[in-house]
Amino acid sequence: MTHCCLQIFSLPLFKNGCTKYPAHHCPADVLTGEKKGKMRIIGRVAGQMIETMYALLKTDAEVLSQVSPRAIPPAPILYDPEVHRSHRAGHYRPMKSSPPPNRIILLPKSP
Repeated sequence: MTHCCLQIFSLPLFKNGCTKYPAHHCPADVLTGEKKGKMRIIGRVAGQMIETMYALLKTDAEVLSQVSPRAIPPAPILYDPEVHRSHRAGHYRPMKSSPPPNRIILLPKSP
């Protein structure tokens, strides 16, 4: 595993998702006293981790495809917890800069 992946696994965001089970997501079984539905939360957290790793690796692959063979490649993009906090606060900035969508303008009918 790369350093980037290990860094993602050690983040409090993912640790808290696996260790704290909200009561409404994981109701307790009356007979055994165990919480049921833990795998649902672990699956969600695993999906988030895979999505984050895929986005970082895809961005790095796109950058490397544009670098000439003899040039020194740039450093890989690492997960930044500060970017995550700003996204959670409502200041979302996508990783890929995409052009604004095309707008359709209706012109007045000419006689």
